[in-house]
Amino acid sequence: LFIYSDGVRGEIALAPASDLADVHGGPHEVLFDKGGLLEGRRFPEGHLSDEMRRAIVRRALVWFWYDRVQLDVAVARGRLWTAHFYLERSRDRCLDLAWLRARPTVWPGGHEKAEVMLDASTLGKLAPTVAPLDVEGTKDAARRITDFYLEIAPEMATAAGVEYPRALVERMLALYADDNSPTPKDTTPAPRHTPPA
Repeated sequence: LFIYSDGVRGEIALAPASDLADVHGGPHEVLFDKGGLLEGRRFPEGHLSDEMRRAIVRRALVWFWYDRVQLDVAVARGRLWTAHFYLERSRDRCLDLAWLRARPTVWPGGHEKAEVMLDASTLGKLAPTVAPLDVEGTKDAARRITDFYLEIAPEMATAAGVEYPRALVERMLALYADDNSPTPKDTTPAPRHTPPA
């Protein structure tokens, strides 16, 4: 990736002729092809392996909850900028799952190109999770992103052939229910003060 001082920007990918599919996927327009290497050539949209897809799904399924709890802790402590960081990461995990549902062979890109890769219904569910920087808006976005996760996660675990983290999900939802609030309790241990020697 490059950008020059005059604003000209672009991307260069290099590969042996035998490995062209590793540097490009999907439609293309040939500007220069001295040897005719690209003549009549079509590239698949993506080439994400089953193994990599499983790894991405497994990570999104579990780490969503880490980010989600960190979001709630930040809100409880009045740290809205931090909360929005974790809200975006939670959304990113869900976007990756949505990408893989829509296009299983394409490496997911989170927010980037979501409006091109995902259908209007999916984007409509995720749009309200882009919240203003205030407590109520952030809490509402957190509830909505959790609802989206609960909708898509079991489906994507099955599709990718990975174990759905049922025990973790049940534990996290129990934290919400026990507290009778939209966010789980802040279970982060308080810092310990060591008495001077």
